[in-house]
Amino acid sequence: KHSDEVFAVKALTQVEEFNEYFEAQFSDQEFDTVGGLVMNAFGHLPNRGEVVDIEDFRFKVLKADSRRVHLLEVSPVDADDDLVSARVAGE
Repeated sequence: KHSDEVFAVKALTQVEEFNEYFEAQFSDQEFDTVGGLVMNAFGHLPNRGEVVDIEDFRFKVLKADSRRVHLLEVSPVDADDDLVSARVAGE
């Protein structure tokens, strides 16, 4: 957990376990792990720093190698938007 809304999640985390923790509704029929779900959304093996939004969540690749994703940063899609508007309003 990086903050109240930003979490580090291992790519091998079971989709069912992710759903329980985050109250998400991802299907565990197609993919067993969060890494599989994210790689499918990218359509390729992503590099570190790549970001994809899936439903209400933003997934950022924190660690990956040439064969698979290892670690992801997960946040609600609107978390960054709130920060941006707060910065703009505060300027």
